[in-house]
Amino acid sequence: MFDLDAWLRETSQRQHGLVAVSQALAAGASRYQIRHRLAGPEWALATKRVMRLEGSPRTDTQELKALVLDGGPGTTVSGLSAPALWRLPGFDFGPLHASRDRRISGRTPSVGWLRRPRALPEAHTTTVEGVEVLTLPATLLDIAPMIHAKRLERTIDTVTARSPAVLTSLHRLLEDFGASGRNGVGILRQLLAERPVGYLPPTRLERRFEKLLEEAGEPPMRRQVDLGGHEWIGRVDYVDDPPIFLVEVNSQTFHGAVLDVRADEERYEALHRAGFLEILPLEEEIIWHRPWEVPRLVRAGRARAAIAARRLAS
Repeated sequence: MFDLDAWLRETSQRQHGLVAVSQALAAGASRYQIRHRLAGPEWALATKRVMRLEGSPRTDTQELKALVLDGGPGTTVSGLSAPALWRLPGFDFGPLHASRDRRISGRTPSVGWLRRPRALPEAHTTTVEGVEVLTLPATLLDIAPMIHAKRLERTIDTVTARSPAVLTSLHRLLEDFGASGRNGVGILRQLLAERPVGYLPPTRLERRFEKLLEEAGEPPMRRQVDLGGHEWIGRVDYVDDPPIFLVEVNSQTFHGAVLDVRADEERYEALHRAGFLEILPLEEEIIWHRPWEVPRLVRAGRARAAIAARRLAS
């Protein structure tokens, strides 16, 4: 015999204390039985279509799950709620947003905001903490027209630093939707052109160095460049065009030990032999605590490299 109360409790445990009325009806409950449970002390309505087990924790995740259940099959957390659910820095739950393919249903949820795009990429949905949500690449595509380009850029770098494989998936997703006229495709295409597969986002130290150059009016440098002809010498932090001047941004964590210093010196010697005329190692302490010195050192290094190049050419 069907034990409705046991089924409700078991289902709610998987759904943040929630059960959709439609789920209970599909499982065999009658509307009278549902009204009877709601009249008692154990259950209450979280929305017009979703029951909540009394005593279950009230969380942002529960609210999102209620929105998804209220929206019905095919409803997926999206918009600015998606990066919040993914716990990306700088995003809070705020107003709740979800999407559902308009071909599935025209029903409007009684909570949150629902968008009805012409099509949702079913292959690009997943679950986080038991809540249906767009995948990380699809989330980045979805929020592209909603936030400032600089914020989108930082978010892409944050995600890529945590999981480099996301960048590959994002490039593939752009290929699938690049010709769709979807909002945000243009800025995303521009940002990905600067971030090919294999791209490594800048560290906080590198971002600080780049900002100091920009503020001083110094031309930018190419970052994370592999150097060497038939024999690979290494990947350097920054290089000028033409590549006669290099900058290595050395953090104390990865360049402070005696063996690290010796390895750096050997690499610098190899770079000099390969024709790179001027190498400027910049220590972390200078970048953070004596920032005014950074543009001056770069400017002087560029001048020395230019003089050396003229001497070689004469």
